[in-house]
Amino acid sequence: MKTFDYKKTSYNALLDEVRKCQGKMEFVRMSFPELLESLKDSAAFEEAYFSTKIEGIILDYKGCKKLMDKLEQASSSHAGDVSDFVEQFRGYAKVLLTINKRIDFFKVDTTSILAMFYALFNIPADYKESVYRKVDYQDMIQDGKVVSVRVSPVESYETPLYIGSATTALCEAFDEAPTFNIINIAKYMVDFMCIRPFDAGCGRVMRLFAYLLLLKSDIDIVKYVSMSKIFEANASDYYETMSLCCGGWDEDKNTYEPFIEFFLKCIIKAYNILFEQTKFKGGKKLKGAERVFEYFKNNKCEVCKKDLQTALPDISLSTIENALHKLKSDGKIIQVGGGRSTRYKIS
Repeated sequence: MKTFDYKKTSYNALLDEVRKCQGKMEFVRMSFPELLESLKDSAAFEEAYFSTKIEGIILDYKGCKKLMDKLEQASSSHAGDVSDFVEQFRGYAKVLLTINKRIDFFKVDTTSILAMFYALFNIPADYKESVYRKVDYQDMIQDGKVVSVRVSPVESYETPLYIGSATTALCEAFDEAPTFNIINIAKYMVDFMCIRPFDAGCGRVMRLFAYLLLLKSDIDIVKYVSMSKIFEANASDYYETMSLCCGGWDEDKNTYEPFIEFFLKCIIKAYNILFEQTKFKGGKKLKGAERVFEYFKNNKCEVCKKDLQTALPDISLSTIENALHKLKSDGKIIQVGGGRSTRYKIS
């Protein structure tokens, strides 16, 4: 049987970049709380919409947006007379909103995975039959002929055992080091798709669970920028790197590195999308000096030049110094102390 060990993680240089992004994120939280709050709804919608689209399911964008708005306002308990795929979008969106509001409701276990599957397919909680995969082969057309292809190296009857073992191992890794489990999450995503625990919806359930795992690892960028939108924009790389990790999986001879690297790059991309947003206000791109003042307006504490350089790394030191001089001359900020201990605060 395939062994699952998420306590042994390999190092990837991209992790250092993610850590830098996390450091910058702290300043974004302090400096742009209104921006972050404004991005939550659109990010949740795009996460649900593009996680569906990457599966080749194309839904009406505006129609789904209206449905999402109703869910957020808690004004609709049912999607009405809609297609199965729209109903599945609704189920996906409901889980996302629940995670954002009550993350402790979901644990790192198979119960949460099953709850996500039930919500996706609108299955009642008292449903008695197993929902795990029952099919081992799927018909596909190759060279004009219909051939049967294995769905997974795991036999369908073994699916509960495999997904249970993988999820328990991941839970143990989270208990040992609850934060910054990005590499483990990427590895688990590969394992999940190799096991394919359900006959349908595996990719969407896997991305929902990964969303939960990232938040539990303090990677909250996913609340403001949709990871699934980035995946969908790079769909060929998403599927190719996942596929490259599956060869020899059942014999513990596979590598996880292709998808780990892709996953880390997508997280960095999400951070950079957000950081770019901090350069705008009201649809207008702010100049360097204006962004320095915006920082002060959103921070009531005293700050030094180094704080500003860390929070606004794309603005030169000379621009920061000129902005500080002008803001002080205009009476918008006050200098506190002098020399190396010089700090500033808003008037």
